[in-house]
Amino acid sequence: MGMLQWRGDDLPAPVAEDLASLLYKILRRCSTSLDLEMTLNEALAQTIEALGAERGSLFLLDRAGRVIRQIGAQRGLDEEEFAWRVEQVMERGLAGWAVRHRQVALAADTKKDGRWHRFPGDRKEAGSAIAVPLVHRGEVVGVMTLQHTQRGFFGLDDTLLAEVVAAQVAVAVANARLHDAMRREQRILRGLIAALPDPVLLLDTSGRVTLANEQARALLGSDVLDRPLREVVGVAEVTTAFQIALERGEVQQIEVDLEGKAVFDAALVPVPGLGIVLRLHDVTRLRRLDELKSQVVAATSHDLRSPLAYVQGFAEVLLQEGDLSETAERCVMGILTGVRRMYALIDHLLDLARIEGEEDRIAEASCDLRPVIDSVVDDLSKRIEAKGQALEIDVPTALPALRMECVDLQRVLVNLIENAVKYTQAGGRIGVVACEEGDGVRISVVDNGPGIPAEAQTRLFERFYRVDGAGGRRGGVGLGLSIVRALVERHGGHVGVESEVGKGSTFWFWLPRAASDAPVP
Repeated sequence: MGMLQWRGDDLPAPVAEDLASLLYKILRRCSTSLDLEMTLNEALAQTIEALGAERGSLFLLDRAGRVIRQIGAQRGLDEEEFAWRVEQVMERGLAGWAVRHRQVALAADTKKDGRWHRFPGDRKEAGSAIAVPLVHRGEVVGVMTLQHTQRGFFGLDDTLLAEVVAAQVAVAVANARLHDAMRREQRILRGLIAALPDPVLLLDTSGRVTLANEQARALLGSDVLDRPLREVVGVAEVTTAFQIALERGEVQQIEVDLEGKAVFDAALVPVPGLGIVLRLHDVTRLRRLDELKSQVVAATSHDLRSPLAYVQGFAEVLLQEGDLSETAERCVMGILTGVRRMYALIDHLLDLARIEGEEDRIAEASCDLRPVIDSVVDDLSKRIEAKGQALEIDVPTALPALRMECVDLQRVLVNLIENAVKYTQAGGRIGVVACEEGDGVRISVVDNGPGIPAEAQTRLFERFYRVDGAGGRRGGVGLGLSIVRALVERHGGHVGVESEVGKGSTFWFWLPRAASDAPVP
């Protein structure tokens, strides 16, 4: 028997009325709860009552067709015996046949139907039975069996009712299973968030807190739930980063000082279907150590100038004597080269200390990009020509002014373009490209040099980091790019690199437009 096709006007009036009444009851009962156990019990009870069956059972199946839950099945057996009976029914019985064939199975007389499986010793044997698979979107999610001791009790009308009911029950079961899965995932999510040592908030798309772990409550207050982010954290930069993360779907990471007591690394991570996860990692101790290190480095750098001046002075006196051997002269020149490198290192260290120690002045800072690029390229033109490199500038004239001091913008461009010239092979190509992006401008320095390994790219802007190995960038002291990052981030921008070994590199930075050049709302 295949799955029956029916229309309401094809049915006898009593059958149609029974069907409509039954569907209404099941829809009403099943829609009042998404609890899977309650849904299954209600659906089975309503179907047994509507068809006048004496008893019934409902098996819920997994994707492999294994029974994972039973409702209304015969009890009073030990667990092993019960599991064996279920297995036999699914392998040899009417329910298993219905599942395998995805068809309603009617056994009007179980003694004459070979699909009915009998168990020795059963006191109450069924005379008539129906088994109907629960199919949802092509997947068999369960099977329902109805029984009566009277032979010939169930007919085609009952089969039709059972089939229509089973379709609705399958939907209810699928919804309940989905609800169970969502609740399970929520429990897992809450458990993971609660176990994290850092304060964590879950924000909906409107910016309201929907979940907070104990660490977040301890830091921000116990009443954070259902409050807007701007009230809970109270830092404008975090609210801005939230909007950017929401609009771009990209992770945003900023450093915030909460109430002047602690410094946190704030990461805002977009999670599809949930909102934005805000994690606050306490970096107060690291920042204090970093400040102490900067102070020590700055003090030491100042102190190194005096002995270096002695070394340089004595080396220059030796050269002026003019009676050095070739070997001695080469050694003195090596000393002077080393001194110059030491001076460059000290200058870089002092620059970093100055950048990190200066008070913000970005609000009034303003600089036009094109004149600065032309000046830097002009200064480096002899080195570019000496290596036979081609340099192309693609910078629109109508770009807005940038929120950065011109001297700082020059330092950034000198570092990036000088690096491109230094590490790109003779005859290579270099490009300087700029375009508007959001509320600012993105400037890229592109080369077709050896490229940088992927594992090294995340550390390129760290202090003293230099790439080793084939395709890497050697030389220098590893401070140029860290100065670039410090200057750009201090003015409200961000930096990045994209590179592939053998295909070249693109170093880019983004700066907001100057306040005086901002569009009028």
